Amino acid sequence: MPLKKNKIIATILAALVAVKTILLFPYFTDGDLLVYNDVYDLVNNSNIIDGYLTYTANINSAELIHYLIIWISSNTNLPRVMFLAIFNALLAYLAFGFLNVNRNNLMVSFLLIFNVYADIFYFSAERLKFSIILLILALQFKSAIIKILIVTCAIATHVQSVLVTLLFNIIKIHSVSFSNLKVHNLKNLIIIGFALLAVGLSQLTDHAISKLAGYNSDYGGIIPYKTLLMSIALVCVAPKKLGALLASLIAVITAIYIGDGRINFILYYILLIVCIRGRGNIKRSLAVILVSYGAYQDISFIQNALSLGTGFKEDGGI
Repeated sequence: MPLKKNKIIATILAALVAVKTILLFPYFTDGDLLVYNDVYDLVNNSNIIDGYLTYTANINSAELIHYLIIWISSNTNLPRVMFLAIFNALLAYLAFGFLNVNRNNLMVSFLLIFNVYADIFYFSAERLKFSIILLILALQFKSAIIKILIVTCAIATHVQSVLVTLLFNIIKIHSVSFSNLKVHNLKNLIIIGFALLAVGLSQLTDHAISKLAGYNSDYGGIIPYKTLLMSIALVCVAPKKLGALLASLIAVITAIYIGDGRINFILYYILLIVCIRGRGNIKRSLAVILVSYGAYQDISFIQNALSLGTGFKEDGGI
């Protein structure tokens, strides 16, 4: 019964996210979403090769999986707003099951409907959204090979998912890790290594380097206060201190190089998951603070969209 109840709640939640997407979509007329909207229309009625050339020319991206998704959807004449509504709803449905381990229905539902980081996925970070969908889908399979293939597709959708996977596995949040792979199993590690290497060599290496250089030029070299603060909190509350410390160091160093905004949302979710799944008043209180912070920031994000056409201000802040 609890499993059936959770599926019902997740379905209702997904429907609410779809409605929210349809209602707010007309107001996002600038920023990242505008670029994705334009390329969605541009690849319509094009063959797969010409469409990919158009995609890479307009979006400055080499991630093949995202292109295939939008090319197929656009050429079936699925309206862009419905495309977003469907996949935002799918993300919400999968994320509810992933986050709601301890049946914190109200908190997790609030997190997925009224939260700035959720809305960034819904209305801005489109390629990363599909990458996260694939990462969560990988958890549904017991086969190590299938998991590896799906995770490889996730990386081919957005290279930042490498960092997401790395940090979650260092922290050892088990529903994100390759749960049926053993660290000492050399064969599986070799398979993972070759899969990731194949993706990197085939299309992502030069693209990733250029992206990192661009992020460093635009956002790097500044003290990442949010990432630092969340790192300190994570080390304090995580049950596995060494893993939390290592993950935090990687996150902080990366944030210094490519900017706080590209990293702090990952630590936000890791910290939130640790608090939601943990016990004790401190963790529960911190979870409430994190959810409240996300909701407060979401008000500014939506207000920006209504007035500016994008959730972000000109300086990249909210």
